Amino acid sequence: MKIHSFHESTPDDAEKLIKLVEKLTESISMILPAREILSRCRLISGFSHEVIGHSENNAAIDFYKIGNGGHSVLFYGFPDPGEAIGAAGILALMQALSDPESALHNLDVTWLFIPCLNFDDQPDGGNSLKKIMKTSAQEVDWMVHNPRPETTALLGVLKQYRPLFVFPMHDEFHCKELKPVYFPVSHPQPEWLAEKIRRLVRQAGFAIDASFNHKQMGEGFFIIEEEAGEEFSSCTWSVAQQNGFVFICELFDAPGMPHRKIVATQLAAGLSVLAALIAAR
Repeated sequence: MKIHSFHESTPDDAEKLIKLVEKLTESISMILPAREILSRCRLISGFSHEVIGHSENNAAIDFYKIGNGGHSVLFYGFPDPGEAIGAAGILALMQALSDPESALHNLDVTWLFIPCLNFDDQPDGGNSLKKIMKTSAQEVDWMVHNPRPETTALLGVLKQYRPLFVFPMHDEFHCKELKPVYFPVSHPQPEWLAEKIRRLVRQAGFAIDASFNHKQMGEGFFIIEEEAGEEFSSCTWSVAQQNGFVFICELFDAPGMPHRKIVATQLAAGLSVLAALIAAR
């Protein structure tokens, strides 16, 4: 297992990150369905755009790249049906990065985005965010040994770019239930970083899932490979972790909470890990 190093941020650094994420997400009034996210992403200037494959129903899998930093980082949204929080975050990041003066360009990274990995299984053909319960046949992240086209496309990006940081933007928005938040990761991260993420999430109004309690990272965190066991080799993250750190922030739809705040919380958690990784390089 590859060892990852992290650089502890100061309180000022953390405050800057929070302000940055608040600015990134200030225009979000609601989380959008897949078709609308894809349409808006295609209108953003400044990105290299490529279609990296087509689904079984011939939906294009869009891939965007910007920057020439020393480390590639990958964010991908809508990995499963109705998992819409992350795609809204990707749209916000892309809109910010289209501005050459954005503070995001200060990070030594090349940004990679797949706004919608799995279009075929989205509710109402990608036109709505109604409640939907996914099946194992729709979980394209777990099909390495019998891949759908979406799995193959993602594996191609992982092998070509070998990203240092991979943020599969899974969530539980699709089930419309309020549950505690948990954090699957590829490798142990320092306790201070885990605590920082828990604090961000709690301050936003979410509870942490105490049924997961890693001996180093604490409540809410677990190592994906340890939980999955033998099935881990079927997962795209088994490939991603060979070169990078995989971090997932499983948020849920919180009734009455503004969508902007839900998106900002997931983004802040992911960017906290990314910033700590990059600062240690």
